[in-house]
Amino acid sequence: MIRALAPIALLLAAPAAAQEAPPLTEAQIQDAISRAFASEVFGAYAHTLAAVALWGVLMMVGIVVAARYQSKSETETGLPKRDYANRGYRAHRQQQNMIETSGPFLAVALAAVLAGASPFWTNLLASLFVVARVGMLAVHVWTVNQPARSAFWLVGAACILGLAALALAGAFA
Repeated sequence: MIRALAPIALLLAAPAAAQEAPPLTEAQIQDAISRAFASEVFGAYAHTLAAVALWGVLMMVGIVVAARYQSKSETETGLPKRDYANRGYRAHRQQQNMIETSGPFLAVALAAVLAGASPFWTNLLASLFVVARVGMLAVHVWTVNQPARSAFWLVGAACILGLAALALAGAFA
């Protein structure tokens, strides 16, 4: 009987406790609801969201690297001449390759989050994609190792395909 009365006692005590604290404004209530919603819905995908943010930072690094090693040997269009021995050309290619993969990565990562795909796999693949792209940037610009470049590209492409599969599975589950 006493346990059954506990919720009623809490309700009766609530007004007294509320009088001690200043009342919340509507903006504070909305902010609390928004944070709770974001934490509940997107909290499980923190690594994926961090990977998307880091991808943006990595894109900016790629732009700076391409500008730093800008090729002096240009074609009529102003683009560097195709020459993988030229670091300026390789830096330009890595930047172009980042631009080419941005759309697919962002689309499938966000689709996987919004479809409610497995947070573990979504976080893992998005994070692995960014790590692979960091490796690709380094290999692309500072070496002429074509097999390593291809391997990093393949890992990134596999991550994109994996995220797409997760998004589709989540959407039709």
